[in-house]
Order: sequence, then C-alpha cells, then structure tokens
Amino acid sequence: MSMIRKSIFALIVSLSWTGSLFAQDQTGRITGRVLDEMSQQPIANVSIAVQGRALGSMSGNDGTYAVRDVPVGTYQLTATSIGYAPSTQEVTVTAGETATVDW
Repeated sequence: MSMIRKSIFALIVSLSWTGSLFAQDQTGRITGRVLDEMSQQPIANVSIAVQGRALGSMSGNDGTYAVRDVPVGTYQLTATSIGYAPSTQEVTVTAGETATVDW
C-alpha cells in the first residue's frame, strides 16, 4: 500500500509542476520608453497601466519601463504623468514574447 501512495504522490507532484510550467508560458512582457514629444528627452515617473488588469509599471530616469507577467491578449495601455495629457495605445501580448510600446 505504501508504494501506491508514493506513486500517487509522485504523479500529483509532477502534474502540478507541469501545470505551473504551462501557466508561465501563457504570459508575456510589455516594454518601452517614454519621451517628451518636443524635446525627445526621457520622462521619469510615468505611470503605465494595463487597463482591466492590476498590472503596471513606472518609467525610470531613462524613460524605460517593463510590465512583466501579462496574460496573453490584447489590451489598452495607458501612460499618465503630471503635466502631460494621458495617452492610450493598444498592445497585443503573445506567450513568451516581449511587446514594445513607446511614447
């Protein structure tokens, strides 16, 4: 009986491990850079939000940002910052890939 329990336990562990690997493949990343339209200088501290998801990022001093672990799909990505009008762009995220959205 002990051997059957060990086999069942090993099967459950291996299936859960395989399931978590599959789930990881169902996400991608969104990266980009935010620049001032007139000066072409990077803008820091811009809030980048994936609409309909609790996902987002802030741009760094060099204007770059990255949103990780975004589920596969098409989203509206919105950038907001004090002193600038909000801007929204559509982005499609593919499993295991990086989508680029620059402003």
